[in-house]
Amino acid sequence: MEDEISCMIFAIQFVPRSGNKYFIAACDHSLKIFDLESRKEIAKFDDLYSCYCDDVLPVVCPSFINFPQEESRLCTCYLLTRGVEDVNEDGLAIEANKVILHKLLPPEEPNGDWALLTERIFEDEHYYANSYLCRLATNGLYVAAPTVTGSVFIWNLLSGLKTAVIKEPNAAEREVRDILFHPSRNLLFITGDDGIIRVYKSESL
Repeated sequence: MEDEISCMIFAIQFVPRSGNKYFIAACDHSLKIFDLESRKEIAKFDDLYSCYCDDVLPVVCPSFINFPQEESRLCTCYLLTRGVEDVNEDGLAIEANKVILHKLLPPEEPNGDWALLTERIFEDEHYYANSYLCRLATNGLYVAAPTVTGSVFIWNLLSGLKTAVIKEPNAAEREVRDILFHPSRNLLFITGDDGIIRVYKSESL
């Protein structure tokens, strides 16, 4: 599918609870929802980040989901995004880097509008991730976010509190590219620009 507008598309995911009818894409500084059957863009959410929306990740089994009856319709779901901000003349980001937890709400009636609500913002004065092609990870309890300084920040999805920062010695020049929670063990996989896959074990993941 081509919308003849997007310059860069960084990530795509099926919209949860949609029977794979819809998918959502991180396109430039926006999120876009497409209908696979009609091959059309059906919703767009602009200006989430000043430069690029680099990643979108459904929270498949969030620990806090308990949809009220009016929100139990299909496609209501939670999504995580992270992005890249524009830089100033000194090469510094004009806004603090952050990870956003959204709630996606489908139309209440045919041909209605989709809605994207901001549920929580995860940020920290030491969290610096102003680069693209860096992937988030979640296990439904925590979100793990990459940085360009070799560390990984972990926040509790429910409380919004930072619970850990994982950092290897002498890793300041390594950008973290991808993170993976093991589905059944307390293991976290981290990989980056140095060509090494690191595996960490925790008692609380």
